[in-house]
Parts: sequence; C-alpha cells; structure tokens
Amino acid sequence: MSYGGGYPPYNSPYPQQGGYPPQQGYGAPGAYGAPGGYGAPAPGGYGAPSPYGAPAPGGYGAPAPGGYGAPSPYGAPAPYGAPAPSPYGAPAPSPYGAPAPMPGAPYGAPAPLPGATTVTTVTTNIPIVFMPIHAYPHCDPPGDARRLYKAMKGLGTNDSVLMDIIPHRSKLQLEQIQAAYLSENRKSLEGDIRGDTSGNYCTLLCDLLKPVLGYKIENLKKAVKGLGTREVLLIDILTQSSNAEIEQLKRQYPEIEHEIKGDTSGNFRNVLAKLLKANRLEVPFVDDLKAEAVAKEIYAAGEFRLGTNDSKFVDIFTTYSPYFLDRVDWHYRKSHGHSLTIAIEKETSGYYRDTLIALTKPPDVYFADRLAQAMKGLGTDDWGLIYIFAVHDKAQLKHIAKVFAQRGHGNLAAKIEKDTSGNYKKTLLSILS
Repeated sequence: MSYGGGYPPYNSPYPQQGGYPPQQGYGAPGAYGAPGGYGAPAPGGYGAPSPYGAPAPGGYGAPAPGGYGAPSPYGAPAPYGAPAPSPYGAPAPSPYGAPAPMPGAPYGAPAPLPGATTVTTVTTNIPIVFMPIHAYPHCDPPGDARRLYKAMKGLGTNDSVLMDIIPHRSKLQLEQIQAAYLSENRKSLEGDIRGDTSGNYCTLLCDLLKPVLGYKIENLKKAVKGLGTREVLLIDILTQSSNAEIEQLKRQYPEIEHEIKGDTSGNFRNVLAKLLKANRLEVPFVDDLKAEAVAKEIYAAGEFRLGTNDSKFVDIFTTYSPYFLDRVDWHYRKSHGHSLTIAIEKETSGYYRDTLIALTKPPDVYFADRLAQAMKGLGTDDWGLIYIFAVHDKAQLKHIAKVFAQRGHGNLAAKIEKDTSGNYKKTLLSILS
C-alpha cells in the first residue's frame, strides 16, 4: 500500500518554523523525484524510523487547513481580483493560494496524536507537500465574459473559445467571469452553455463552472435522492474530503446524515456515518509505536479471529489519516507478510470494503485509481470522470496524471483519447495539456 506519488512542491511564503529544513523545489537536492527526496526510504531501509526525536529526511509540510482541494466558499463570487470571502467566520485565505496558519499551533506544527506515549516520529512513505492553486495569470473576467457571449451569440457556437477559457481558469476566476457575464447580459453563463452545447461536453463545461463545495453538495443530493443510491459517488466525496469540508457540507446540507442513514445499510452505513463526524486526524507525522500497536489491533479484530470485529475496523479507518495508515501497513506487512489492503479484502466486502480501502489512500492516489476504474473495460463511467475533473484544479489533475502512470495505469491522456470523443474529449485533454 506504499505510495510513491506526491503533490508538486509548494513554495510557502511563510518562514520555516522550529528549525525544520526548508522545502525543496523540483530539481533541488531532496526534491520530488530526486534521490533521497520525497518517497525515498529512510536510512536503514524502507520505513525505518528516524533516530529518537528526530524527523526522517524528506522535509516537512503540513496540509493546509481544509485539506486537499479546499473549496471556494459556496455562495456569491468575490469582486474582481479579490480573494473569496472566508465562510462561517473562518480565517480568510492567504493571498495567492498560500495556506493560512493552523489555529492554535505554529505554522506547520502538527497536533499530537491521541494516546501517544513516545516522541519518536517518522515521516511516512507518502510525501506531504502543498498543492499549488492554478490561476490563469492574465485573466480578465469582463473580457472573458464578452468573448464567451460572442462565441454563443446567434446561430452556431464557437467551441474553441469555450474550450480556450473555461478549462483554463481557476474556480475563483470562473466565479468572477460568471458575475461579469450576468451583469452585462442579464442571463447566466451556465444557462447559455446549456442552450448551445449538449451531452457530456455540456455537462463537463457546466460542472467546471461550479464552486467545489456547492458541486459536492449537488452530487451528494444526486447520490441519495430518487431511485437507487450512487454508492461510488458517496465514497468519492466523503472519503476524500477534509474535516473542514465535511463540516461545511453538513452546514449547507443538514439533511445529509439522515438521508445517508436512510439510503444505505449495514457496515457501509456505519462507516459513512462515522466519516460525517469529521474527526479524522489530519497530521502528517506518525508515532511509530502507535502505528505498530494499531497494526496489531487490526490483526486482532480481523484475521486473528473467526469473524470480523467491524466496529473496530470502522473506528480505526475513520480515525487515522492515509499517512498514518501507510505506516500501519508497513508494520502489518512486516508481521504478516501481506498488505493492509489484502487484509481488508479478506475480512470485508462490497461498498464497505471499497470505503475502507479508499480511506487508506491519499487523494492523488485515490483519484488516479478511480480514473483507471472509470475507463476500465467496456463503456466509460462519464459521471465519475467528470466529477474528478470538476473538483480538481488544472495543476492537481496534471499531477494526478503522473500518479496514474506511476500506478501502472498507463498514460491518462491516451486513455481519454481512446474512451471519449468529440468536444468532450478535446476539453478533457486540454486540461491535461
């Protein structure tokens, strides 16, 4: 279960705290992909703990509050050039996508793990670095709005203009473009796109326009309302959203807990209900003795006994981060000769199994695997494909494409070329270009 992929390094504008080594960029010693850098084994072999009290090589960098892919606030767009307002009284985001300091702790300092009895920590095999926020440097919202209106005015549509603008603007820039379009034309950009395009191409363009939080809420409602439940979509959203995002989802969609309980059952319902409590640990540093103890707990609750202690499985996998579980996996392999994923597959089944496995994966690995699943075999899961492209930034998707190849799935652009067609295909490929 060890993952070698990592997000591109983010050069933080904040000073380094507590004497930690400076973060490295591409090509620098210890950088992503360089010998001894992110994903490289600690001295003494893969996963070996660092000396007592000292961090393993590879650098530090705690995830920004709100986690991977923090959404734009769900609501009115900000004025041109201004950062989006901070929701629910939270600290406003730092300029240019820089993460704000964690409340109650120095910038980059992790909170202690519950029950920790030692100060021995290790960095996990999963790199912990920040995702950059992509913003088109020369965005002119009123100018883009006028170009889009002209492209759809009258008979026919100039699709090249739509594909030149919408896939290549950040979520904030797209909110500003939509506000300018509405102000100047007295109608919505999304409405005009729906009138001038069709099929998956139309759905992709419209979904790219939507703020991430609002889009996740929209998809949660689709997943549980009407006939049947879209379980995979529930897994996509709830296992890969940060605690802060889940709290925001519940504020905007307070019925979600009740509706998930009514539309799911058994251990799948139990694990989703626990995720909605938003209590997962989100720190990147691992108490190695604690990880070893948790590996023993998982074995005792599963393979060691007849029948599975599912409540213990649910508690463990909804409490710890993928970074902690990666270290648990190392201890599990060492003691039992196979991975944590194999143990989960032996002891569980169905969507419950899929949810537990998803919780062991960091977002870039999870979504790389989901893209492979969406284009596997006959037919394409266009719903899943569009969702993944709509909730990620262009820079994030280009990184996920690298992880896609590292995971043995091949070339993402080539897969999309084969599995999609028309302007839908052109738009997806333009995002990866």
